[in-house]
Amino acid sequence: MARGQRIQFKGATHHVMSRGNRKGIIFEDDADRRRFVERLGEATERYRLHCQSYCLMANHYHAVVEVPDGNLSDAMRWLNGVFARDSNRHHHRTGHLLQGRFKSTFVGDDIYLRTANLYVVMNPVRAGLVADPDEWMWSSYRATAGLVTPPDWLDLSWLNWVFGGRSIKDAQRRYREFQRVPSDGGAPEDMLVFGDESLRGIVGENIGETQYQSRVPREYKALGRPSLGALFAHPLPKAERNSRILRAHVVHGYPSTLPAFTASKNDCSISPPVTSVAPSRTPRRVAAQRRAPSRPRQQRTHG
Repeated sequence: MARGQRIQFKGATHHVMSRGNRKGIIFEDDADRRRFVERLGEATERYRLHCQSYCLMANHYHAVVEVPDGNLSDAMRWLNGVFARDSNRHHHRTGHLLQGRFKSTFVGDDIYLRTANLYVVMNPVRAGLVADPDEWMWSSYRATAGLVTPPDWLDLSWLNWVFGGRSIKDAQRRYREFQRVPSDGGAPEDMLVFGDESLRGIVGENIGETQYQSRVPREYKALGRPSLGALFAHPLPKAERNSRILRAHVVHGYPSTLPAFTASKNDCSISPPVTSVAPSRTPRRVAAQRRAPSRPRQQRTHG
């Protein structure tokens, strides 16, 4: 089955995550971790990414990246592919290292951006591996907080306009203070958009441009599709109603059990769910029995 199209546009910021195949270990030693961080830096330069944070766990990794050229899929394909090749060569093995496609969440500005970046670097703390994020050396926290010299490719410019301050030192101090504030866990990994209505609108507009492509994932279509009220605003004849139900399912990603709208003189009311608009198929034997003429019963005579 063909993969659904991933929605991308220029200037978007994403929280990305990749997991090991069958949730297996992908970083077996520090050599693996160093090699991945080097490859991540190469990817930022090769694809002009702005990497704001990252964190390496045992069987997965997280990162928050801004993508000026809208080429996230190309960058992640290169990063995951090259690292998998390096890892297999290092450990003398073959086969898949990473599980399927990477996950990505659109991230909004200000509070959403700082929460997403904190969520990434707090993974070792939530997993019980360390008590404080500065104890985990395989994340961007210490460099972002000003505790060590950051690599050239790590983007710290977001700190000033998210946390404010007269200098980067002020912003880093506020970042450390924000890290100490109790959090409810940050951005859920299964969300498509972690942001306000304006970001949802921007994503929806970009999704709307590809709405005609039926392989666009349903969670993407949900942002760009019209509401049921707009699709069924007026009473409709049965044929037109069924046509719109089919279009709502195939084009806009609504479930196939979408309720049909039945017309009345003054309003539109919802009828029981329609699971299919195609005519039902009757088994041949039953159909033949229905077509065959019935024989009159003969009365039995008793002699």
